[in-house]
Amino acid sequence: MLLLSNTYGDPYMLKTILSRIGLLVVGVAFLAPVKAEAVKLKPFPAFSKLPTKEIATLKKSKPTTSSYKITVGKKKADVFVARIIINKPPAQTYKILMDFKSRYKYMPRMRLSKVLKKVSKKRFFEHQMVKVAWSKIHVHLDIRVNGKDEMTWTLRKNMKNGIKDNVGVWNMASYNGGKSTLLNYAVYTDPGRWVPGWLRRRLTKSSLRKLMVNVKKRVESGGTWKK
Repeated sequence: MLLLSNTYGDPYMLKTILSRIGLLVVGVAFLAPVKAEAVKLKPFPAFSKLPTKEIATLKKSKPTTSSYKITVGKKKADVFVARIIINKPPAQTYKILMDFKSRYKYMPRMRLSKVLKKVSKKRFFEHQMVKVAWSKIHVHLDIRVNGKDEMTWTLRKNMKNGIKDNVGVWNMASYNGGKSTLLNYAVYTDPGRWVPGWLRRRLTKSSLRKLMVNVKKRVESGGTWKK
């Protein structure tokens, strides 16, 4: 934060940057004039196909982060990816992530999370509020559940959101013979205003590591750990 303060002496600029970047972590996003269905995220590779260095980090129970480029409209955009191994079966990880109303108890910066409507057993409309710096950012997500190992979301653009566009996915792969979970996370987000790329990538990856660690603690505690 000191680095940000020194680099961007204007408190308003600092507030704006923090407000826009912090949303990446919770599956919130930014407002973009692009249809959500136009954003395609890549499937996650099998654990054995990951880079050797990343596998070594994951085996130490530490989170990893990376990114790749996609084309949105006519522009290149970043998709951020995070992974961590959770020492509980995928079913238990799934159960924790499906408890939408409790997400604010352990996810960074989130202050509110509730289901506005259960459209079906596999589709939910969720409202989240994230506090970043001095701002309270409200977002509305359309969450879809694919089996018991994956859930995806897009931004409900017909609702009033504090951001522009957001598309993401949680994926729970079996690991260690089903005794553990390889938790994969990917998110594309567009803040709706320009933020230096190097700064966005640096802060986003740091925030994602915090998110993954918090989810791991929540799951491994049986749903009792709180931030």
